[in-house]
Amino acid sequence: MYQRVYKYLKLFDSKKFQELENFQYIGTLEDTDKQCLETIIKHCGTPNPTWKEIRHFVWFLNNQLSACEQSNVIRTVKGLKEFTVKFMIDMSRDFATSSMPTGEGNEDIIKQHNPRQNWEHNLHPYLFFNKSRKSVTHVGLALNGSEVVNEKSHYQCKFSMKISPEVERFLSVKVNVPQIFQQKIGNVSERSSNEGYMLLKRLVNFMNIPIEDGMEIISPDENYVLTQDNLTKIMGIQTRFRCQIPVVLMGETGCGKTHLIRFMCKVAAYRKNIKNNMFIMKIHGGTTEEDVIKCLEKAEFEALKTNRTKKVDTVVFFDEANTSDVISLIKEIMCDGKCRGKPVPPFLKFVAACNPYRCHSEAMIKQLKGAGLGWKDKEPSKATEKLGEIPLRDLVYRVLQIPDSLKALVYDFGKLDSNTERDYIYQIVYSRLRKEINGREIPAIATVLAECQKYLKENEDECSFVSLRDVERAMIFFKFFHNEFIVLFPVQKNESRITESLLLALTVSYFARLDSQDVDGTNARTKFEDHICKVISRSNELKRFSAYDFRLMLSQYQNKLLDCMSIEENIARNAALKENLFMMFVCIQLRIPLFLVGKPGSSKSLAKTIIQISMRGQNSKNEKLKQFNHVHLHSYQCSELSTADSIRDVFDAAVKYQKKRREKDRSFVSVVVLDEVGLAEASPFLPLKSLHPLLEDGTEGTGSTDERVNREDRVAFIGISNWALDPAKMNRGILVRRSEPTIKDLTDSAKFV
Repeated sequence: MYQRVYKYLKLFDSKKFQELENFQYIGTLEDTDKQCLETIIKHCGTPNPTWKEIRHFVWFLNNQLSACEQSNVIRTVKGLKEFTVKFMIDMSRDFATSSMPTGEGNEDIIKQHNPRQNWEHNLHPYLFFNKSRKSVTHVGLALNGSEVVNEKSHYQCKFSMKISPEVERFLSVKVNVPQIFQQKIGNVSERSSNEGYMLLKRLVNFMNIPIEDGMEIISPDENYVLTQDNLTKIMGIQTRFRCQIPVVLMGETGCGKTHLIRFMCKVAAYRKNIKNNMFIMKIHGGTTEEDVIKCLEKAEFEALKTNRTKKVDTVVFFDEANTSDVISLIKEIMCDGKCRGKPVPPFLKFVAACNPYRCHSEAMIKQLKGAGLGWKDKEPSKATEKLGEIPLRDLVYRVLQIPDSLKALVYDFGKLDSNTERDYIYQIVYSRLRKEINGREIPAIATVLAECQKYLKENEDECSFVSLRDVERAMIFFKFFHNEFIVLFPVQKNESRITESLLLALTVSYFARLDSQDVDGTNARTKFEDHICKVISRSNELKRFSAYDFRLMLSQYQNKLLDCMSIEENIARNAALKENLFMMFVCIQLRIPLFLVGKPGSSKSLAKTIIQISMRGQNSKNEKLKQFNHVHLHSYQCSELSTADSIRDVFDAAVKYQKKRREKDRSFVSVVVLDEVGLAEASPFLPLKSLHPLLEDGTEGTGSTDERVNREDRVAFIGISNWALDPAKMNRGILVRRSEPTIKDLTDSAKFV
């Protein structure tokens, strides 16, 4: 293995390209071990590589060179092997270099865990040999005359490689590398509707999925948006599998790590009648080593039963691996190939996802302290849970240290640059709404959502929260408002139904999380209203709304809903109560988790009580509410002694009760209410990490992907807190942050009373 790589590198260094064209490694040894190692280190791409980085560089390059030697097509085109070998060497550097610094230094613990190279700041043009080794698949390449270049022109750095006319012709005709002028950059409305299909076709060819001639390829997951960005990542993961290199991803919450692995496994099992080729272990504070071992045993059983005979990889995915002490066992499994000393079957493939290591900005910490009653533990020195000397509450993600041997495997999954994110957003909007509305409004809606994402990211206090999950939820809300809510609660003519549905969806997804407290005569909500209304006014497809019209419309719909509720006369119908009721009603209907944060007296518990009294399904007093769910609350009082098991028990009880009641009443919904959830945030047991799988999948986070619960069949969730919460956790649901009431709010409340 090392000798093949060494001989190719030696020929490349000596520029013996004619000899390189005809070279075939036959297993002979050449030169000394020292010469071999020095040459490999020279090309490795890292000044002081670890042995693991050297080994990964050699493994990857050897795999590609071996495929190159076996490919008949390489020999038929003059200069193609020279181009391919040079390209493979560059690719191997990218694959072998860990994103994280591996040497020990005097840096603080955050710098030790910060990526030294970010996905979005680097080029990733790839040319892979397909699994069959008979053909190649490219990603991120384009032709520019006698050069191969990166196809995305918006990258600051450029990639280019000179090629011969014969190679240019081969890449254009046989590999379908497009000309650079054919690319459509930056304008999502110009995307071809056929592009997703072509990307899927390339992925299927790369993974050697047998497809009969003329047969249409159908996506195994219609809800997944395949773009060039995630196609590149899937191909990279698959290539690591082939080279026996474990995969450890590090990326922001909501950037699509879990969904990408799930889609990749579905493609691998395409037309093979296999459902359980991916097993997810959602790690949290309550996860034990026994839980991990049980997951491995299930995966091994399934692989032996079906998957191996059908030649499909079984993937075990450790999500949020760095949130629990079991990270040491995960390191043993992935790095050493053993589990408590017992060898792990080689036919299991492992992927771990880690949360990044980032501290909140001073502005964010100040803002969090101002939410509700602030931090439960005021002084950093009194914090019981720390990363080094940093209290976990000061981190964007509550994480533990990664073992050094696992750090060497980490590569940055990346954040989305603005162009790629707009691409994703357009595809999400198109796939979710193409059957709901006319096609001409879709680009306009995608543009508004992209501006919402951009606006909140530019406001550094909110940057940690925003992800593509918000876009997905906004589409769910849009369809609910467009098809049901506005129809049942009309306030004016339906000529602006699409725009009103969009504004209501933005209200729930983005607006409610912003601070309503006045600072220098304005507040974050007012700024957001002004900005979004300006964006909408630039579109010819959406009705123009001023910020005043926006506020008036929202108030009218909230009042319509409030009129249906059973509210005693001595209760003030103030802004806080209207918003809390509106948000609870919508999130319960759609089973989307909701977190309410505010100081005592901000109508959080009152709204919860009114919802339970009013929403009784067919037994509701109001005729309109009879068309909605019958709500039953399961409350749990959190404390600093709460554990993951105690929270899971509440969910289990709610699920069982809902299942029993639904035998007679299909509208029945159990709602898990965690009161004072902020107290559990201060627990040393990190119990709230167990919420992540319960809120995302409706499961406890262990088992095959086939065990996920449909959103319509899940229990609803409301978390109520007087204390500031971890912003990263809020990304799993909708956040409402109630600031202190203004003088106007107090005056209005007094008038009602």
